[in-house]
Amino acid sequence: MSTIISNLYPPIVQDTIPAFIRTKTCKIYFALSTYNTVTDIKNVQISLINQQTNASALKTSAYPSGIKLANMFYDPAAKGEYNYYIQIDPSDLEAGSFELNQFYKLQLRFTAASASTPPSNGT
Repeated sequence: MSTIISNLYPPIVQDTIPAFIRTKTCKIYFALSTYNTVTDIKNVQISLINQQTNASALKTSAYPSGIKLANMFYDPAAKGEYNYYIQIDPSDLEAGSFELNQFYKLQLRFTAASASTPPSNGT
């Protein structure tokens, strides 16, 4: 049995993000800590909480744990240091789209081990 030792520092996310069309895929841009490299990160865990209900906004049938595992992408055309991004598709959401006049709390966590989506039956 081997142990994976890694020190991953959280992504640096802007305080606010530009507006996006609520029925289209949303890109969340972020920067990496200077202490991490792209090769340290295998995937990103996304948690999206509806601030009005304090419940996960992600579709429970697809993400029973309330966490979406996602790939990280690089956008060389992005301005500034926020060149990396993840995507949240409206089909990932329980409502099927981002709700009007709704605030969401987004949390991103990096993982250093490859992982697959948790099974929906909890095993």
